[in-house]
Amino acid sequence: MKVGASDRRDHALRRAAPIYCRQQLSYRIIDVAFGRTTSFESTMGAGDSATVRPQGVHLAKETVEELNRKLSWTAGFLSFKGETLSEVTDEFNRYNRKHLVVTDPRIANRRIGGAFQATDPESFVLGAAEMV
Repeated sequence: MKVGASDRRDHALRRAAPIYCRQQLSYRIIDVAFGRTTSFESTMGAGDSATVRPQGVHLAKETVEELNRKLSWTAGFLSFKGETLSEVTDEFNRYNRKHLVVTDPRIANRRIGGAFQATDPESFVLGAAEMV
């Protein structure tokens, strides 16, 4: 989820959701989806990111390059740098009706990288076949 700058936002989460900040942002995250009700408050500055998972909230400082890579989906691209094949196919499946499945468990944890058009899983499959 992308959050606008200089806003106060409350978010009820249903799955892991990254938040990226370009300016100052105060936010509160209310966790109601993982079987518990907890709340987390913080202030993020430019270049900060927060990743929310069932285990909790992880705050990190990101380079401009890394933020641009992670936000490439806003331009219709998915960019990966060392994610597992399973993670990448899960991300592609979010953008396409026809879902990809890794059928060979021996390659599911192989790490890959590259930028791909989000709505062109066929091109991804061709590129991934060369990487694994």
